[in-house]
Amino acid sequence: KILKFKTWLVIIAIACLLLPQFAGAATVLDETGFIFGIGGENFRFVADQAPPFYQVTLTDLEFPGPFDILGVAITTSTENITELLAPGMTTFDVELGTTYFANVLGLTSDEFGAGLFGIKIAPVPIPPSLILLGSSILGLVLFRRRLR
Repeated sequence: KILKFKTWLVIIAIACLLLPQFAGAATVLDETGFIFGIGGENFRFVADQAPPFYQVTLTDLEFPGPFDILGVAITTSTENITELLAPGMTTFDVELGTTYFANVLGLTSDEFGAGLFGIKIAPVPIPPSLILLGSSILGLVLFRRRLR
């Protein structure tokens, strides 16, 4: 029984060392661009990083002036996944390995007739507190089994 308990402790230690790699997932798309008058830009990205929940952040950089309207739609080649109709952020589910498109549309009407935007798409990180909670619960279950 002690060998099994030590084996579980080693597994928990290895999991705690490996899981934080998923907690800080890398950015999939990080771009800036200009829109002149009424227009847009399209960006292609592949959902190839776990977890399968992504977050899109759209920012109006207000250079040389703010947008009157700024939005983004995340689509596949056949369906609309999510829309964000103002600067901000939203999350959406992805199917890993699938190609997606971020379609940014904007309208500027200031004296320059141009606007600068930023778009960032990244997997939603697993909170480190969730990893700690999960390993704590597993430790309590194993400790309870050892007492029996």
